[in-house]
Amino acid sequence: MKAKAKKIAVLIVVVLLVVLIVVYQPYLSKFFMGAKDAPLAVFLFAVLFALVPVVPYGLVGALIGAMYGTVFGALLTWGASTTAALLMFLFARYVFAEQAGRFLQRYEKIGRFTELFERNAFMAILFARLIPIIPALAVNVYSAIARVPLRVYLAATAIGKLPTMIVFVTMGDQAMTSWRNLALVVLFYAIFLGAVYLIYKKVES
Repeated sequence: MKAKAKKIAVLIVVVLLVVLIVVYQPYLSKFFMGAKDAPLAVFLFAVLFALVPVVPYGLVGALIGAMYGTVFGALLTWGASTTAALLMFLFARYVFAEQAGRFLQRYEKIGRFTELFERNAFMAILFARLIPIIPALAVNVYSAIARVPLRVYLAATAIGKLPTMIVFVTMGDQAMTSWRNLALVVLFYAIFLGAVYLIYKKVES
């Protein structure tokens, strides 16, 4: 029940934020133009929001997309998200290893992830980044505890995060220009997720 209530609360927050973005679009545009000249600060804030997800990171990516457009916005958002994942990995492995182990015990679905992980760690991390098999934080911690080589973790994370970051940023960019294109982006992403999920189920079996 708690998990369901949490999902509903997150959904309500997302809907409210979307409504606020639509209502205050002119004011947001002025704000974005002011912050646009400080990409390093925006990058650091994006890393912080990825480390401490007080709001869904998709909204952060969408805001950055509205500020910088699809190409640069995607690179900035993807870089920040990957950097945050790397920091969490290093902290879980070298600083909070004991606490990280206890943290993983909260996730019942970790067993299914373990089976694929033992067969091919790269593919397991890649699929976990592409589709929400288990929470991203659990992927970071599990990979750290399982002693996955840093290069394998980083490569799978960087590749797996890229499509989602592009979609988030494109949604933000199109929300400021064309709602029709925004709907097409959402539709395309839904089809993409469905295709990846089917591939994942085939690999898992």
